[in-house]
Amino acid sequence: MISELVHSAQFCYRHRLRFLATLIEKFMIATCSAHISGRADIAKNVSFSHGGIGVIVNPASSIGEGTIISPHVVIGNRFPHKGCPQIGKHVYVGVGAKILGGVKIGDNVKIGANAVVISDIPANCSAVGIPAKILYPKNDVVKAKK
Repeated sequence: MISELVHSAQFCYRHRLRFLATLIEKFMIATCSAHISGRADIAKNVSFSHGGIGVIVNPASSIGEGTIISPHVVIGNRFPHKGCPQIGKHVYVGVGAKILGGVKIGDNVKIGANAVVISDIPANCSAVGIPAKILYPKNDVVKAKK
């Protein structure tokens, strides 16, 4: 349901129906505490797990197709403003993760629960911890050691 509301808000912003877009955003806040801006560039098939409870997405962020966003995730900027995250395709963002600043997340990345991402993450790897550390697939680690 939350994905449909997000895309409805995006439609309203594109067609200069700001009042209606604001109403949709307020409805999302009231029903599931999700502050997902319709101005953010969110692909059509992005999934918000458990109704997007507690998710915050900055209006200048972008999220690629096939991405799964878990509850209580923050995708936003840092203070002072250092840009907003650009998330690739088929990314999994774990519960409570924070993706902050002008970071670029590659395709097919997994971000662990409660991770704090403040630097770029290349494609096809995982990131865990505070601040997030990059874990490469095992075959890439073996190649790097040789």
